[in-house]
Amino acid sequence: MLALLFLAVLATPASPSPPPPAPMTPVQIYRAALLHIAGQPQPAFIDTQDDWKVKVAAPDGDHYVRFAERRLFDSAGRRECVLSLPYTTDSDTIVGESYFAPDMWLIRHPSKAPSQNGRSGFSPDLSDLHTIASVVSVPKPSYTITLAGVDALNNGGGTAYHLKLVPLDEPLRHNLRELWVNAQTFAVDRAVVYGDYAPRPLDLVERTTVTEDFGQVGPYWVMIHDVWTWRDAPNNVDFTYDASFLKMSFPDDIPGWYFDRKEFDKHRSEVNTTSQWP
Repeated sequence: MLALLFLAVLATPASPSPPPPAPMTPVQIYRAALLHIAGQPQPAFIDTQDDWKVKVAAPDGDHYVRFAERRLFDSAGRRECVLSLPYTTDSDTIVGESYFAPDMWLIRHPSKAPSQNGRSGFSPDLSDLHTIASVVSVPKPSYTITLAGVDALNNGGGTAYHLKLVPLDEPLRHNLRELWVNAQTFAVDRAVVYGDYAPRPLDLVERTTVTEDFGQVGPYWVMIHDVWTWRDAPNNVDFTYDASFLKMSFPDDIPGWYFDRKEFDKHRSEVNTTSQWP
């Protein structure tokens, strides 16, 4: 009886394995990445310590500079305060609009994105996000999107879809050029953004790209490293900037005077140098 049962089992056709899921199209991957961004929380304030490495390619050869900065960010106001390390009351401090805020991909109000004194800056184009998140019938995105390959994630813990994006119009507004999207979570792991850049307000504005790397810091998925270039054409000098966020915290509040130039100058002696906030 057992033998007959065994033979009957062998004779029963095996249930077919379910077919593998159809591969996602590049546009579907792009939409999934935007929806992942839309679901992420945004901090109110950020306090960072940054490591800067600058390569200066000049006619007399290459030079290298390395320094540390502390940057405070007001996410709602899109303002930042850049402090030299170590800080002293006579340190050169920059107070103004955010340029490379860690949470710049999490901005909930695009109208508050930094204007950079009329320049486009590197605020990522998230215009398709609002359409994708609000309608069922999704219109065509602002880019022609192709899959360039499947690469390893920055941390080596998985794979990422590598997308290349070509804007259909308005290349400065639609400024995304490449995305690496985590194949499991659809988090943006790396991005290349096109825009205008000048180190200081009176410097020559240069069209360039920035490569941004992202990671999980506490409850937030934020930018943790970026690399970009700028050319000082009159002096035939090329700069490559490489900035890493070494430490990052998310205070509940930072006094407003840190983000107002005139008010900051009145409070220079009160700057919190401990990174501990009440």
